[in-house]
Amino acid sequence: MSKKITFFSLIIVFAITAVAAAWYVDEAHQKKGRELYDPYKASKPEIPVDSNQPIDLVPARLSEEEAKNIAESECIKGGEALGPGTYNENTHTWWFDANLNTVKEGCNPACVVDEKTKTVEINWRCTGAIPPDSKGEITDFDECVAAGNAVMETYPRQCSADGKNFVEQIKKVMTCSEESRKIDVCAEILAPVCATVEVKCVKAPCPPIKQTFSNACQACMNQETKNYTEGECE
Repeated sequence: MSKKITFFSLIIVFAITAVAAAWYVDEAHQKKGRELYDPYKASKPEIPVDSNQPIDLVPARLSEEEAKNIAESECIKGGEALGPGTYNENTHTWWFDANLNTVKEGCNPACVVDEKTKTVEINWRCTGAIPPDSKGEITDFDECVAAGNAVMETYPRQCSADGKNFVEQIKKVMTCSEESRKIDVCAEILAPVCATVEVKCVKAPCPPIKQTFSNACQACMNQETKNYTEGECE
């Protein structure tokens, strides 16, 4: 009786082992199948990389010497020169101070080389008009007044600065004679005058205007001219 029980026990253990082995094999096959047909891996195949070959993901920066050669070939002419270069990280450009033959007042030009396109342009870097030198020598009445010096209310007025006295130049006001108004043709003489010319009034007030003529004859040919002074109108 005991032998029968032992025999049946062995059969049951063998059956359980066989079932477990079959389940394990089936699970292994399914797992391998999922790995082989993974859609993510299939859509992004691995790219073989040569471990001995470095990968350059960032393009090499244009060297200062290369940029300067480009600037010298396009930006400057004979007798002109470039200073040391400065690289702008934001705009990817090389900047070279340029000693040009022609310079705009108040400007500090630079030759700018674009690293990507390798093109050159001049950036004048202008800061506006240069104020007059406050320490410059005063040469006339107007400069004396502009410098803030005291003015003596004489006739003509006077202004003193640096131990010098400057007298205001009063322009003589002249009027046109009857003969000068009858002239038909004036000589081609360049002697500018500033005339006070009446305007045709549409709506008052209508003050006269200042107008420059090439000479007094031309000014007096205009019947609306009241008077004139020598020199161009300011």
